[in-house]
Amino acid sequence: MGGAHAAGKQADGTLSADTHSADTLATDAVFTVSAAPPPGFEDLSAVQTTEADLYYGGEYLASVFVEFDPYQVTITNPLAALQLIPNLKDPERIAQVLSGPLPTNAEHLCTTSRRAECGRLYPDQAAVIFDENRFRLHLFVNAAELLVHPLQVERYLPQPSSGTSALHNIRLSASGTGGERQYNLTSESFLAHNRSRLRSRYGLTDEGASLYELAWQRDGRDLEYEVGSFRTQSRNLSFASDVDVLGFRLATSTKTRTDLDHALGTPIYLFLQERSRVDVFRGNELLDSQFYAAGNQQLDTAALPDGAYDITIRTEGVSGASQTQTQFFVRSGQLPPLHEPQLYLEGGKLLNNLERGVPRSAPGTWLRGGVSHRVQQNLAWDNEALFANGQAAAQSGVFWLQPGWHLYGGAMLTSEHNFGLILRGGIQRQNLFANFDVRHVSGDSDGNQTDAGEYAITRGGYTQAFASVGFPLGDGRLFLRGRYNNRFGLQEKDFGFSYLGAVFKNRTRHTGMTADLQIDGGVGNEQNWIRIGINLRWQPGGGRSATLQPRLRYADGLDSGLTPELTGRWQRPQDVPLLGVVNQAVYAEHTGDRSAVGVRYTPQTNQQSDFEFGYQRNRSQSDLFYALNNRFSVVHAAGGTTFGDGGSNAGAVIVRVNGDFNGKFAVLVGNRVVGHTWSGQPNVISLRPYESYDVRIKPLGDGIIGYDEAPQTVTLYPGNVETVEFHASELMVLIGQALWADGTPVARARVVNVEGFGMTDERGWFQVEVSHDAPLVMRTRQGDTCIVQRPPQEPENGLVVYRELTCQPES
Repeated sequence: MGGAHAAGKQADGTLSADTHSADTLATDAVFTVSAAPPPGFEDLSAVQTTEADLYYGGEYLASVFVEFDPYQVTITNPLAALQLIPNLKDPERIAQVLSGPLPTNAEHLCTTSRRAECGRLYPDQAAVIFDENRFRLHLFVNAAELLVHPLQVERYLPQPSSGTSALHNIRLSASGTGGERQYNLTSESFLAHNRSRLRSRYGLTDEGASLYELAWQRDGRDLEYEVGSFRTQSRNLSFASDVDVLGFRLATSTKTRTDLDHALGTPIYLFLQERSRVDVFRGNELLDSQFYAAGNQQLDTAALPDGAYDITIRTEGVSGASQTQTQFFVRSGQLPPLHEPQLYLEGGKLLNNLERGVPRSAPGTWLRGGVSHRVQQNLAWDNEALFANGQAAAQSGVFWLQPGWHLYGGAMLTSEHNFGLILRGGIQRQNLFANFDVRHVSGDSDGNQTDAGEYAITRGGYTQAFASVGFPLGDGRLFLRGRYNNRFGLQEKDFGFSYLGAVFKNRTRHTGMTADLQIDGGVGNEQNWIRIGINLRWQPGGGRSATLQPRLRYADGLDSGLTPELTGRWQRPQDVPLLGVVNQAVYAEHTGDRSAVGVRYTPQTNQQSDFEFGYQRNRSQSDLFYALNNRFSVVHAAGGTTFGDGGSNAGAVIVRVNGDFNGKFAVLVGNRVVGHTWSGQPNVISLRPYESYDVRIKPLGDGIIGYDEAPQTVTLYPGNVETVEFHASELMVLIGQALWADGTPVARARVVNVEGFGMTDERGWFQVEVSHDAPLVMRTRQGDTCIVQRPPQEPENGLVVYRELTCQPES
């Protein structure tokens, strides 16, 4: 039988183990306890010094020297280690906490993957977990000792670089039927320099010319200024109509802010013990997902949509630990930024803009001021005072935003003891939406309330209301709407509905056929009617489409009876000289007592312009008719004048593509195509002001094109016109073998004067893209340069192949 192990007592009192027989074990076994290590293990409990890796939030920061034993660890220089941790409120105070021996907290190490809450500490100030097996020191800091890590977002737009520029957005419309003709030309013009501009609005009709507004404007960082002739404007309160004045306007502004996505939304803060991925959900919809470092973090909410709703925030750390919480989020442009009241003050002499020519002075003056303040995340308060023509009024209102609905209520009281009430709101629940607006102003409903005439604060009492609701019904949607108006002694009531539902659908990516059922009708003061029809649409591809709409209409009132109606349209793209590709639509229609046939042209490069002509006939006569609508821009910048495609935005970019390539390019802002341009022909792209844009180009069509791919950044304020220039060249592909004069290959040489990067391989073969006929320049690793003369050879489909080319050393 084998021996057994027993403990024997040594001279120093420690325990030892030896092998004895069973009989000896029964009589001599004695156990004693000692705090000293056994012989040969004395150094295990001694204090040791080593270099350990410092981790914070699951990320490696640096290596630090520590002294440790099985129970305690001391950081040699804690202050130097804390300098590496971002957003500490007081590193020196935390360094004092970490000075001296600290518990190793080794029992909190994650020894198995199934241990819950391992690898984490929740100290009052700071603490560590020391892993002596891997020489790692994990540092934990209480959230109260950390500053919030703010979002790195620029607060304001940068200064524009366009200098002085002029921008004119012009709209021309002309129409005629038989012997009747009329035309109208209106323009909004800017003469701008950086953030200041002279703005004007004017028009020309067959009755004469008129100047509507002429004012100097400037955008400060948080203030906007306006002096001259302009139309007044309030924020939310709308009991009193806006008027034209010759005066001033001063207001706080958020137009130049670039952080509005965050400033208008509920700020969301998280404390993360380690680097984590943060997912934001609205219901089951993932709205955003980003990684954040450890510490107090403000979440980036720019990707979250407007509205008021609950969001679920799910964090998952690098260790695999996860956590979920729910918060209420609000963002709306009708709410000013939190803790940033929005104020305005405007005043001046009243003007009469109803007559042609230059605005004329009207009796009385105007002074209005107001403040809008965000009381809570989802609640704003508007206040306004108004003095005009010897009258005064005070107005106040509250805007409240909640999940799925919003509500605005306001009241007004005038110096003549008249009052006004307003209530408007909206509801959206899944596929159901509803809106309503109710207003009442006390006073004489005939409009004889005061002697101030048309410039009175309230011109007579009135009551008006509007409501609409829409919801799914079957395979379509039903819309209901109602309106009530009691003003100047006239009462108007009407109710309407419309339904559009799918009957048949057979679609592919470019072709298809659909059929929809459409029913609409109305009940009003003078007439009740209902109409039912089918909308048939066929798309054979290539931008072509055909539409046929047969309908029946029944009316009870002014036009009583049953009337058939029919509309047909055929549309296709067509090349037109001087205009390029134009969408041509030929149509015929019969509605009631009118029948017409016509054709309409809309250029694809300017969707805001069209020309239409045709023939119409009614019960009494027949006539030819035409209609022209054209929007275009005239811009002047950098010493040149250019015509644009008529976008109505108050900012523009002139895009020029230089080079020997003659072709068409798409102009992109980000990944969105905003227009097109051609080589050697500058084009104007209309863009919204108060934005910074990355503008780039992309060639269209076949061919190998070398062009500037990097975007150019521009910043636009109203009236600014920026010029961006790109270079493009048509390329050919050269394939060949470069040899020295003795026949050995020019190996691993850089081809210098080509598009992009070119290099020969070990045998001297190369494939490069060039836009010139000049000799190729090659440079070896040793710094030697040689020249390759290219024999004349016409490219085939943009490709030229050479068998052997001699590279002559550069003299």
